[in-house]
Amino acid sequence: MDTYQRILLQWQSWNVRTGRDLSHRMNDAYIACYTESNNIESEEVDEKTSREVFLFGTVHYYTGSLLVLTELANAAMCHQLLCKRFGEQAPMTVDFVREVHATMMAGCYDRRRYIDLEERPGSFKKHDFIVGKDEVGVDPEDVEEELALLLEEMAGSDEVHPLLAGAYLHAKFECIHPFADGNGRVGRLLLNYWLVTHNHPPITVYNEDKQKYFDALQAYVDFENLNPLVNFLMEQTVKTWNPIMPNDQ
Repeated sequence: MDTYQRILLQWQSWNVRTGRDLSHRMNDAYIACYTESNNIESEEVDEKTSREVFLFGTVHYYTGSLLVLTELANAAMCHQLLCKRFGEQAPMTVDFVREVHATMMAGCYDRRRYIDLEERPGSFKKHDFIVGKDEVGVDPEDVEEELALLLEEMAGSDEVHPLLAGAYLHAKFECIHPFADGNGRVGRLLLNYWLVTHNHPPITVYNEDKQKYFDALQAYVDFENLNPLVNFLMEQTVKTWNPIMPNDQ
């Protein structure tokens, strides 16, 4: 049995069904998960600072950006939201995606986005925000329809392996690029929500591996090839969970 399969079976043996179960089993893993996710997009912060913000809502001896602290506090709230919605078995709807984005990005838009362009957390982009060398992102007027179609596809994919379906969800979401900012962080949280609701452990995408992550997403943009992203997510599953559950139990 390979390491990935062992980790998957161990997670499934825990029978995670409630929000409390999920919070307990994620334990310290969620601090690393959101620290790393935030560091992909923002100024890097160490896990000690993240832990203080997540566990105590305060921080000592910090000299970095206040924006980073806001982002970390929002990530902590998103963890609580994910656990609550998991316990409710809430479906992934357009309104759910908006709720996640509003929570993740509250107070995080810069002056240009918030004042000049009047963009808002929790609302789809009004302007043509795109990303990458191929300028990926649908037109603002098409965002809601494209996202609704994606979520409809996902609702009919329960027979597909959750990692493959999750890779498709994440790649398509990033190609839609529905918000003025925060698409990567929200997309990774939605990926994890999909995984845990389909009995698969959540995944930390590590900042040190972000180029491989970007390359895997680019393979989907260029060739609609999900294999690099699936393989990458499988590797990151092992990297996330092998230190926590190193042996069969």
